[in-house]
This record gives sequence, C-alpha cells and structure tokens, in this order.
Amino acid sequence: RHLFSSPPPSLEQEHNMLKNFSGKQMKLAFVIPSTHVNLKKKDREPELLDLCQIPHLIPPKRSTIFEATLKIFILGLICLLSFSVRVFPSIRQENMIEPFDSSFNFRATKYLEEEGMANFTDWMDTRSWYPYGRMAGQTVHPGLMSTAVFVKWIGGVFGLPLDIFHTCFYLGPIFSGATVFATYLFTSEVADPGSGLLAAAFIAIVPAYTLRSVAGVYDSEIVALPAMMFTFFTLLRAIKTGSLLWVVGCSFFYAFLAVSWEG
Repeated sequence: RHLFSSPPPSLEQEHNMLKNFSGKQMKLAFVIPSTHVNLKKKDREPELLDLCQIPHLIPPKRSTIFEATLKIFILGLICLLSFSVRVFPSIRQENMIEPFDSSFNFRATKYLEEEGMANFTDWMDTRSWYPYGRMAGQTVHPGLMSTAVFVKWIGGVFGLPLDIFHTCFYLGPIFSGATVFATYLFTSEVADPGSGLLAAAFIAIVPAYTLRSVAGVYDSEIVALPAMMFTFFTLLRAIKTGSLLWVVGCSFFYAFLAVSWEG
C-alpha cells in the first residue's frame, strides 16, 4: 500500500512512476512528512492523495498527428456541408437577391462601393420611406456592407473576378463556414473537441440560422453570428489566460458585432 517511504521521492521519480500506470482516476497512499501525516500515531491511517488533482504530477496529454488530422478533416466536411446546403437553392433557381431588407442592403453596398465611406455616411436614400426619404448612411449598421466590399477587394488582390452582386449573393454561405469554425472553437474551450465537432455540425444545419444565411439572403445575421461566436471564444480565452492579445481580439470582434447587427 505504501509506495514510498520518507523522505519523499523527487519530482522526476514521481513522473517516472506515473508513466507506469494507466487510467485517469488513481488514488495512491503516500507516507508524507509529518506536516500531512503524524507517523508517531500508529492508529492513524495515512492520507489518500489524489494524484490526478496535482497538475504538475500529471504528464501532458499529447494528441497524435492522426487525431489532429482527423479533427481537421471532419471540421472541413462540416464546413463543406454548411456551404452546400446554403447554395443548393441557387442551383435550382436563378441567382436573385431576396426582397425587402436584403435588397436595401444590396443597394447600400453598391452605393458604398461606388461613393466611398465618406459619402455613404451622408447618403440620403430617396427610394426608402417615400416621399420623405431616409438618411440611410446614419441609420444603418455598415458592418455588412463594409465586409462585402472588403471581400470583393480581397478577391481582386488575388486575381478573382468578383463583382459586387455575386459577392453579396454568396456572402451568407461563405461566412457560414466561419460560424462553424467559431462554434467549434468555443465549444471545445468550454467542453472538449468532440463536443465542439458536434456543436459545429448542429450550427451548420440548424434551420433558424440556415434560413438567414442561405444564398440570396443578404442581411446582418450573415456576419453577426460568426462575430458573436468569436466574441464568446476570445472572451473566454481572455478570462482563462489573462493575455492582452485575447483581450484585444475580444474587443475587435465585439466592436465588429456592434457595427454589424442591431439585434
């Protein structure tokens, strides 16, 4: 029962001993100096010390290359599934921006691309709230429009012939992959990677989110949902680690969420 005798073993010896045992829950009885167990009292049993509760005694868990590759492969399949279910309606029908909010957001994006942000903030939309019009540049959240223009610019940098219509049309399916990835990161941080993959699969096909990010729907939820999930993830990492880098990342995603969604 007593594995060690006084004096206690060194840290290296403890590590070597732990490598010879398998199993996550393991309680070992130590004969520890008198600060923990009074050895003079023979009628007293030595205390049970749970080694799994001592961080420095547990060897770090190393995931194999196969496990990491398998996680990346499954996550990639989930992202592909998320994109596929959202572009399927455009295969059966013609490419068309949905009416109402999506159409207005598309007009606002075209105006932002053509006139720039300075003129956009003073834009008086005479086609809304007829006959009075609407100061659209001061009453909309420009995060969605700015993101679409930025994506089109990035495509031009890499030589992709993107136009603003198709950029806005496919922005929902593209950013659904970012939502899947952010959900995986957040759930893995809260629970474990297996739960993260399961949560990512759910968010990829959940009807409430799919209807708001399908191809042709061009609304704020497209960029707000991934920004929200990244905000949660970076906030949790900032609390756990105390790193300034995670604090800056959380501030960035929260600010982007604030300028993208009125919800």
